[in-house]
Amino acid sequence: MALAGYRNQGLSDGDLGARVETSTGPVHGRSCTGIYGDEYVSFEGIPYAQPPVGPLRFKAPQPVEPWTSPLDCSKTGNKPLQFNQYTKTLVGSEDCLYLNVYVKELNSATPLPMVVYFFGGGFEKGDPTKDLHSPDYFMMRNMIVVTVSYRVGPLGFLSLNDPAVGVPGNAGLKDQLLAMKWISQNAAAFNGDPKNITAFGESAGAASVHYLMLNPQAEGLFQKAILQSGNVLCPWALCPLENLPHRLASHLGMESAEHVTDAMVLDYLQNLPGEDLVTPYLLSPSDHLNDCVFQFGPKVEPYKTEHCVLPKHPKELLSTAWGNRIPVLMSGTSFEGLLMYARVSIAPYLLTTLKTEPEHMLPLDLKQNMPQALARNLGQRLQEMHFGDTDISMSPEAVVAYCELQGLLASHSPGCKVAT
Repeated sequence: MALAGYRNQGLSDGDLGARVETSTGPVHGRSCTGIYGDEYVSFEGIPYAQPPVGPLRFKAPQPVEPWTSPLDCSKTGNKPLQFNQYTKTLVGSEDCLYLNVYVKELNSATPLPMVVYFFGGGFEKGDPTKDLHSPDYFMMRNMIVVTVSYRVGPLGFLSLNDPAVGVPGNAGLKDQLLAMKWISQNAAAFNGDPKNITAFGESAGAASVHYLMLNPQAEGLFQKAILQSGNVLCPWALCPLENLPHRLASHLGMESAEHVTDAMVLDYLQNLPGEDLVTPYLLSPSDHLNDCVFQFGPKVEPYKTEHCVLPKHPKELLSTAWGNRIPVLMSGTSFEGLLMYARVSIAPYLLTTLKTEPEHMLPLDLKQNMPQALARNLGQRLQEMHFGDTDISMSPEAVVAYCELQGLLASHSPGCKVAT
């Protein structure tokens, strides 16, 4: 494997730390001391899939090719390529399908429990590395922590309807499934208990774990789950937009992109640098008012393949999901909607439009499935109940009330639906 050879140039076993034999090849880690003084062994940047570049861009991940030379996993792996619309910074790499394993003890009387963490970030951005998600707190206990990098934005969630092009979407969710298979298969090699794995995540990471709980292919890969501030019923967890790939191609200079075939769009996007693909902002004011907080994200796949992870709307999968049979801890924060403060500050119409179009107070599925007059009437009643005498403006009081409303709609209400 070229990647393994590159990362080990000039290295021998004597140059590296603890060695573990995985099912795909040997890896070397390094000894670390956490901020609380606890010692542990770190293995960072372990590949679990082939680099999703070239013809594999947008496609389902392929299992990593085995290697024989020791792989140096003492350095931080790549973050997924992403553009932060708030900070206007571009970070990461398309070659991002790696995971990190942090082990308290490589030898113990009994195997250690494992937790696998999926980062949040609206399926558009996120960080699996110690820069943001360090294991120090967990390393105070005898356990193993794994963090997973997966594709985000259009690189992870571009979806085209034509079966001939082989891009039905949800590549990022398929990355997560392949990572969980590798983790389950290699748990014992790291002194972990493959029958005591907890998958957890925050926001989009929580929704990701919930999607795994709906997917029969993931059954048995973990035995417990923790959903922090997210699940599959959150409005941002399923992309409602159509023709986003064509919109992206048009934004990037393709003429008449809205009228060309999926194959032509794919060919055009395949020949652009990844940095160009993740930078554009495509959402319109009407998209925002229809609860589109993020751009690319999970979608019901337009046709079934052997890799399909979402054949139906998640609401249709919940009642029979294998994940209903495992212990689940769900949680949220006291002010989830504070996340929307920056958004409404940048786009005040999200709040001020409610004054004349109160139907936007309603969840999208309700708003779109009832007569506009009824939706507007219900929205007005909800507005009176939620805002009271507060004027619908950009006053501090109204902004706080708006953020509280968004917290209820985007997190707390979906959580209650799942729990019941």
